[in-house]
Amino acid sequence: MYIRLLHARDTQDCQCWGLANWYGRKRSEGHRPVYLRDARDRPFELYEYWNSEQFRVKRPVRHGSRRAMVGDNIYRTDPQSRKWLQENSVHSQPNGEQDLPNTEHDTQTDRVLISEEFFYFGENAPAVPSKLLEKIGYRNGRGHRVYEKEDCQRLLDWIKAKAGQQINRVLGDPFQFRMSEKRYSRTRNRLI
Repeated sequence: MYIRLLHARDTQDCQCWGLANWYGRKRSEGHRPVYLRDARDRPFELYEYWNSEQFRVKRPVRHGSRRAMVGDNIYRTDPQSRKWLQENSVHSQPNGEQDLPNTEHDTQTDRVLISEEFFYFGENAPAVPSKLLEKIGYRNGRGHRVYEKEDCQRLLDWIKAKAGQQINRVLGDPFQFRMSEKRYSRTRNRLI
């Protein structure tokens, strides 16, 4: 689930926020945003992300700490074939080899969004009151929704309050962080 909040008139000066990776194990738990990010920044191409010294620390180290294991800077291209190569990561096969279904899915878009302002709740994601979601006409489903920022200001204010106004902080471990040694299988749609 991804919500993009836009000013209606001026896309040059828009306020875009992404609200992504909702989860709720039970319907009664409500919708929980894992993270909220400002999406106004220019997207990096995957090769820029891979080659940037700034994001080298985001490359996974499968025999490192839990945090190092789940690095997301995992794609680069082969200089000769120009085909995508996948680092040994949570998206590769259990033996560390490239997982083609994950690679094909993950590289459909050659872009990485880097945010200057974000809130990351992880497993501590608060349940958003249904009234806030109903007010903007939110309906659960795949894909993203586009809303005008003015219509979502109460939701943004609520999220910021839940984060204690702590911008650019990790407020909880990633969901299923204790299973960081596992691999995600797209064909099985689960961690293995």
